[in-house]
Amino acid sequence: MNPATASASCTRRDFFRGRLNSFSATVAPARYLGPTSSLPGGVPTVDRTSGRFPDCVVRGHLDSSYRLVSDLIADQRVMIGLIYTRCEGICPTTTRNMLAARKILEQRGQAPFRMITLSIDPERDTPDDLHRYAAMNTAAQFDNWQFVVASPADTLALRRSLRLIDPNPERDAKLSTHSGVLIFGNDTTNRWGGIPAAAEPIHIANLFERTVRTTSLQEYAGFGKPSD
Repeated sequence: MNPATASASCTRRDFFRGRLNSFSATVAPARYLGPTSSLPGGVPTVDRTSGRFPDCVVRGHLDSSYRLVSDLIADQRVMIGLIYTRCEGICPTTTRNMLAARKILEQRGQAPFRMITLSIDPERDTPDDLHRYAAMNTAAQFDNWQFVVASPADTLALRRSLRLIDPNPERDAKLSTHSGVLIFGNDTTNRWGGIPAAAEPIHIANLFERTVRTTSLQEYAGFGKPSD
């Protein structure tokens, strides 16, 4: 193998591994964090990763309003991507790969799950803009895929909670260099992860499936069900 090629391959491999490990370690514990409070009647609740996300109001591409966590994430399996409708960089790839991964997952019988595409340009993107963008990418017709926009302050808070923000304010202010990472998780089991949006759709689908599974890893891998 050409040494230069080998070096580049290692660099890409180390990059992807580092990004995923970093996200998993800082954002997405693959377990419940334990009881923290009780609902009326003494039913315990738990700290979930989604509890770190602001339950802000977002407007969808059909001009419906939702509470992000309460309506779109709570007790569901979700995939989240970032775009803005005037983007000429990673955004078309992000949407195209989400669509392709969705088809793979539905063919495998993985429905139902929720897909959320969040605009990071709330100053300009409107629900009409998002509807045109979704239609242009043949994604406007799916009931389980919402293209949403929040207020500027909530959008910043959401990106921070998802760890999809550049620590350098000048770089972060440039929409053209925004993070191209898909975030997904199972809110019920509190397993979360992420993958570069430019990854092959089959890899996105595979990692999504493993991360949001409702069975144990042993059962998922085909080694039998765990004992009661």
